[in-house]
Amino acid sequence: MKDARELIRKARRIEITSRKIVNTLFRGEYSSAFKGRGIEFSEVREYQVGDDIRDIDWNVTSRMDRPYVKVNHEERELSVVLVIDVSASMNWGSQGSTKFDRLIELAAVFVISAVQNGDKVGAVLIGDKIQAVIEPKKGKQQVMRILRAALNATFDDKGTHLETALEWVVKTQKRKSFVVVMSDFYSNDLLASMKVLSNRHQVVPIWIEDPLETEWFWSSRPSLRTLEIKEKSVAGRHFISSRQHQQTQRHEDLSQLFRKLHLRPLHLRMDQPYLSKLLQYFGREKRS
Repeated sequence: MKDARELIRKARRIEITSRKIVNTLFRGEYSSAFKGRGIEFSEVREYQVGDDIRDIDWNVTSRMDRPYVKVNHEERELSVVLVIDVSASMNWGSQGSTKFDRLIELAAVFVISAVQNGDKVGAVLIGDKIQAVIEPKKGKQQVMRILRAALNATFDDKGTHLETALEWVVKTQKRKSFVVVMSDFYSNDLLASMKVLSNRHQVVPIWIEDPLETEWFWSSRPSLRTLEIKEKSVAGRHFISSRQHQQTQRHEDLSQLFRKLHLRPLHLRMDQPYLSKLLQYFGREKRS
């Protein structure tokens, strides 16, 4: 268990930073992106001139011998679920902070936006297995609950099993939810679980990368540590060439996976500011 006071201080700093982003930039984007929540059945009433004939309830109409229409109302309660990767590869970065540091600030933006919008918000932390679950709830307390749980995570060096968390979401979230999957996606066998998840929920993959994962500098010849297992290797030319090929293939495979599932990932790099990409993703530039 990490020092509780330090966790609280760090969570507060993240909350303050992210709240400024939400209040000045992102709140309107969130409301716009989440406005299409579908409809749920409310009641039937007798047909009136001007009603859309597509709303006629033919079962009730046949029983009553006169036309009745369905009255629907917009769903007012939305659940936002964050799937947060806490595997060892997230606890790494070449830009002065780790991928997890960037991810947790972005997670706070979503949590604060959901709370301010009156939506339920929860999270599941996943490495080799599920480390923590914060059930979706409303209220300001959820911000600190999720941040403290994430900051208290143990970075798992046994690999990433995102599919376990995705299956948990499918089993537990019966109503259609907005699921934000936040990871570097060093995880195998995602197709089946992502397909089921995207069939039932609205899914946004947030794919975060560090530039040194794809760009290896010949002159520096760095000593590299593999990110999910504890081994070391000197980066010779053959190793770097092989690594670049693997990463290129990984990009192609992951991009193909998202295309196959008709998902548009928000792809972030640690050497680039994320706010402009976040706003663009949720439509500010398209509407301006």
